[in-house]
Amino acid sequence: MTGTGNQTDHSDAISRLQRLQFEAVPNEQRELAALPGLLEGCERFIDVGANVGFYVFHANRSLHGAEIVAIEANPVLRRALEETWEHARTDSENGNRFKVESCAIWDEPGSIEFYVTRNLDDSSAFSTRIAEATKTAVPTRELDAFYQPLKKTLIKMDIEGAEYRALKSARRFLGCGHAEFFVELHPFGDAAIRKYPLQVCNLFFRNGFACERIYHHYHFVKAGIAYRTLLYLSVFPHLFLLWLSNRYPGRLGRTVKQLHGFLAKVRRRLFP
Repeated sequence: MTGTGNQTDHSDAISRLQRLQFEAVPNEQRELAALPGLLEGCERFIDVGANVGFYVFHANRSLHGAEIVAIEANPVLRRALEETWEHARTDSENGNRFKVESCAIWDEPGSIEFYVTRNLDDSSAFSTRIAEATKTAVPTRELDAFYQPLKKTLIKMDIEGAEYRALKSARRFLGCGHAEFFVELHPFGDAAIRKYPLQVCNLFFRNGFACERIYHHYHFVKAGIAYRTLLYLSVFPHLFLLWLSNRYPGRLGRTVKQLHGFLAKVRRRLFP
C-alpha cells in the first residue's frame, strides 16, 4: 500500500547500501573495472541517480582536481551521500570538489511524485512498478541545468526507467563534443510514454553517439557514422527483444522473454 510522507525508518537499508561501497559487488565489477578509463581526462563527473554514492566513492579514486556532482531524487539519501563523500575523502584525498543536488532529472522543471521503497535501491518515479512504497513530492530539474561548456564530463545515469525523459532535457550535453554517458538501461523503461532501452539508444544514435555495452551499463560516446552504426547493430538484437517483451507484456511478451532469457544464458556460457 502506498503511503505519504517520510515516516519509514530506512536506517538498516542505508547501512546495507553503504557497506556495499567497500565490498566486492559481483553485479558491478565489470563497470567498476571500466570506470577509471571512462574518467580519464574528465573534469566533471555527474552521477544521476547516485543513491548512497557507490559510484561517487569509486570515481573519487580516479579523478584529480575535478568536480563530482551527485544528483539523487530520494530525499532520504541526502545525508548518506554526504557521509559517503567523507569516507571517499578519507580513502583518497585527490582535491576533488563535491556537491549534492536533491532533485529528479526530468524533461521539464517542476515537481513529481516519487515512490520510496523500503530497500531504497529501487525507488522510482513510477508507482506501477512498486507494490509498497512511501510517496513524496520531489523537485525536478533539466539535466542541462548542470551543463558547463568545454569541460570534459562523464554522466553516469541509473534512474529506474526514466532515462529517456532525462535525456530529453540534455540537449546541450547531447549536442556538445565533450560529454560521454554511462547509463544503466532498465528493460521496463517508461511505459507511460512507451520509451524503452531501444528508444534511448536510438536517441543517442541520432545525436551522434556510439553505444558500447559494459555488462549492465552502456557507454555512449561521440563517433563517426560507420563506427556507431557497427556498434548499434551489435546491441540491436538484445534491445529489440527487450522492447518486444516489455512493450507487449501478454503471450507474445512472455514468449519473447523466455527466448531472451535462453539466449542470455548461452551468451554467458560463451562469453563469461
